Amino acid sequence: MNKFLLTTSLACFFLMSDAVCQFPEQLMVQQQFFNHYGKIYAKGTKPTELSGPQFLYETWMPVEIKTKEFEASLNAAKLNLYTANIEVLYEGEEKLIYPTDYQQVKLKEGGHTKVFVPAQRYRIEGKVPTGFMEVIGDGEEMILVQHYTGIKEPGPSANIVGGPTGSILIKGSKTYIYNRGKFTLVKNKKQFSKYFKSKSKKAKSLMKEKKTDFKDPYQLHEIMQLVYNKQ
Repeated sequence: MNKFLLTTSLACFFLMSDAVCQFPEQLMVQQQFFNHYGKIYAKGTKPTELSGPQFLYETWMPVEIKTKEFEASLNAAKLNLYTANIEVLYEGEEKLIYPTDYQQVKLKEGGHTKVFVPAQRYRIEGKVPTGFMEVIGDGEEMILVQHYTGIKEPGPSANIVGGPTGSILIKGSKTYIYNRGKFTLVKNKKQFSKYFKSKSKKAKSLMKEKKTDFKDPYQLHEIMQLVYNKQ
């Protein structure tokens, strides 16, 4: 598997004054990567006409992406929750990497290295989820958080109160415990602790002791590990 650094055009510009980016073999592999995976973003086209947030984070962020053939670092990327595409700035152009072309993407945020995979790879009660699955942990039992965009219809009084008169996109998330292909949706601490059945009291006690924030999946994973005495 090839490992390389994909730089943005800005970073490359400063290196260009010093012997053609100093790494011609690296540039060749970068170009091969985008020739194979990067689709040029057509200006003026939109995946949807609906307004509202489409990205997990609105700012361009450095990420690491893994495909079957490559592991690559990208300096400027966004994760589109509506399409599960990765949008990348490269050599002055916006390019798309489709969810069928990559296995996972990593980024650093909030003190964690977060791992995301296209949600469409899973099936939840026979349905194909949208957006991205954030994967916390490994092995047979993990915490998965689905990040997606939903559609909010206008309220009956939208015209009167001056709110949006058309449907808009809104961000949403759902937290699951994933065990051997089975998804268990947990909406609060009570549901989370009940998942552990005979060890539910232990889970509840640990969450109280640790002052667990249910909205933080990394804290939930810590409780899971402690319940099973894996820490």
